[in-house]
Amino acid sequence: MTSQGNTSKALSDIDKRPNTRSRSREIQSYEDMPPFEVAKNIWEQLSKPPKGGIVIKENPAIDEHNSLSER
Repeated sequence: MTSQGNTSKALSDIDKRPNTRSRSREIQSYEDMPPFEVAKNIWEQLSKPPKGGIVIKENPAIDEHNSLSER
């Protein structure tokens, strides 16, 4: 997906998140910003690594699939 596609998806996802009090302030501040600034702000948030780090879990189904395909 292109960066433009990611930005479009992020903008469409704004409406899908729960509307908490802090989210209301966030939405209001986005309404006052030019569209490019909104997209830039969202892109910067998406570019940051997750706070909890990346968790990689083993998936036995994939291991089984790989061993079957090697036969």
